[in-house]
Amino acid sequence: MDSGLFIKSLKGFPGVYTKYALDTIGIENIVKLLRDDRGAYTQRTVTYIDGLEIKTFTYKVHGELLSEPRGENGRDYDKYFKVDGANKTIAEMSDDEKTDMIAVVWKELAQWLQQK
Repeated sequence: MDSGLFIKSLKGFPGVYTKYALDTIGIENIVKLLRDDRGAYTQRTVTYIDGLEIKTFTYKVHGELLSEPRGENGRDYDKYFKVDGANKTIAEMSDDEKTDMIAVVWKELAQWLQQK
């Protein structure tokens, strides 16, 4: 499983380098790079490998990055990422809400495994 933050106006940065970017410049400085277009998405990818077969499942959560952090139930970009369709950041969501949001990719893997 891997996840990342992809910012539209930064052409997908930090993307696959999310952890490195957060560790080196931090989310506060990434947010400072943004102007008008704050659209972004988080992507969760799960890959199954059994030695013969490789199967990948991906799910995106779209939203926007806020200029100020909100919420305490999260870290890094969770406090800045407001989810489309919700008037709250990931860090403002309950654990159950966050689980429901990212469970899609795991459910797809489970369904696929049951069909094997």
